[in-house]
Formats: sequence, C-alpha cells, structure tokens
Amino acid sequence: MFKKFGIGLLGVTIVAVGLIWYQKQANAVPLPEKNGGTAQVLINKTDQPKAIKIKQTGYYDIETVSGTEDIVAIGAPRVGQTVVGEYFEKGDTLTLEVAGEIRLAPAKLAIFSGDKIKLDNYGTYYVGSQIPAGTYQVTYEGELTDAGLKDGETGSISFNVRQLGAADDQMNSIMLTQKIRKKELTVKKNDTLTLKSNSDISVLLSRVK
Repeated sequence: MFKKFGIGLLGVTIVAVGLIWYQKQANAVPLPEKNGGTAQVLINKTDQPKAIKIKQTGYYDIETVSGTEDIVAIGAPRVGQTVVGEYFEKGDTLTLEVAGEIRLAPAKLAIFSGDKIKLDNYGTYYVGSQIPAGTYQVTYEGELTDAGLKDGETGSISFNVRQLGAADDQMNSIMLTQKIRKKELTVKKNDTLTLKSNSDISVLLSRVK
C-alpha cells in the first residue's frame, strides 16, 4: 500500500519543497541506474531544527524511522513511511525540525515488467530503467480519503510526468479521484513518473499499447 505524506501546518511548505524536488529530478544529469547514492543516516537529538547536508549526489529511497512528531523534516515522509527514487545533489540539505531519524539508502530502483504493474510506494519512477515506455490505463486499489485535507478538498492521487532535463512547463499531470478512478497515461523513455497522494493505496498500470 502507498504510504501517506504528512498533512498539517507544514502542508504548504511541503508542497513547495516537493516542487523543488520535481525540479531536481528534471535537472538530474546521471541516469538513475548508474547512480544510486550513498547510504546516510540523518539524526537530530534535540528539539531545535538541524540542517544536515547530503554527502553524495544520487538517487535515494527515504525512510523516516522515528520522530517526536509525525513530520520530522519538511518534504520527507511521515514517521514509519518510505518514499522512493528521490534525487539529491551533494550539498543539498534536509532540515530535521524536531528530534528524529531519517535514513537515506541508495535507491533500489525496482524493475517492473509485463502488461500489468503494481506500484506500492509514492515517489519517483524512471521510465526505461524501471518501467517500460508505453501507454497505460492507470487506476488504484483501496479508498482515497479526505482525512488531513483542508475543507473542500477531496482525496486524490497525482501522476506527474516529464523528461529528465525538461522545464517545469513541460510537465504533464493527471489526477485520479474518488469519482474518476481510471485514466490513460503515456510515458516515454527517460520520463520521470512522480506519484503523490494523501491516502494509503496501490496504483495499477495496465498496458494499452
């Protein structure tokens, strides 16, 4: 099942940081299968913010192991959750706002094949090295929830696609909701596919062509 991102007072800032992460995915020079990053543990033992620099450029799976609050670092997953395939450059920082521990591991970059693909983690997937290029019908298993969202907002999952190196305005986005459960999505070699949602669900990709 997909793991939720934290929603709350830091929500606006999390969105902003997420946009920065999208930009880094696009500007990434090394291909993901050739640069999995270096394991690093980020620890803050105090109740004061602590900025920690990333030691090596690369692609990472990020796990928030523990924390005195559900959100330890802005833009990071909630305690106990993992986000996959995120790109960082050497010298980038993650600021642990409260006491806690975040682990960065070289991205596993699981390889998916066949006409039906199931994705169980949020984060970024790379077309060509992880997911075959093609046109897919995308849907989800589980129930989208409104929990943790602002009044008037409803549960959804977003799919953001663009080529490595492409500008922000060249990103193609679609969204599934409680009412719209299926759409078609085309991805090409060297596209990045970034998934986000507030709900615990699994995404299913069924090849159309």
